Amino acid sequence: MGRRNTDTLDDLVRTGNKRLVRRIVGTLNNQQDAEDVTQDAYVRFLRIRDPGPIGNLAAFIGKSARNLAIDKLRHRKRRAHVEPDMGDASPDDLMAGPDADPERSLAARQQLDAVRDAINALPPRCRQAFILHRFHGLSYDAIATELGVSKSSVEKYIIRALTACRKRVL
Repeated sequence: MGRRNTDTLDDLVRTGNKRLVRRIVGTLNNQQDAEDVTQDAYVRFLRIRDPGPIGNLAAFIGKSARNLAIDKLRHRKRRAHVEPDMGDASPDDLMAGPDADPERSLAARQQLDAVRDAINALPPRCRQAFILHRFHGLSYDAIATELGVSKSSVEKYIIRALTACRKRVL
């Protein structure tokens, strides 16, 4: 990236960042998530090896931030549909209720440890793709861009990770 693009990006961060964050807050209804998404949009741009000529950098970053915000909303909806809202409860709180069965708590803890071990044993790229997808809610397309690989590679990484987790738990 040439000096001119860096200066333009620096100017954009100084002058337009607050406005962009406000727009993203309007989408996500969460200040911290909006700041994170906006920063991710800048990081994503900086990771592009050869961005080529970009006519309007502010529009490019804005579009990237909006896409990331939409991905985050989709992830929230999927998660809300699949996982009940537990509030501020930790896994220990959930397993230590008045009806908690010590054997079930131990079994759950062992399964969590097995999954953690399976994830840690994955090759670095596979582990990173899995974590970005499952824990950060990124889409396969976003992960492919982040890692600089094809969407097909991301799909294979996720399948490999899920298979490894299942083998450890079963």
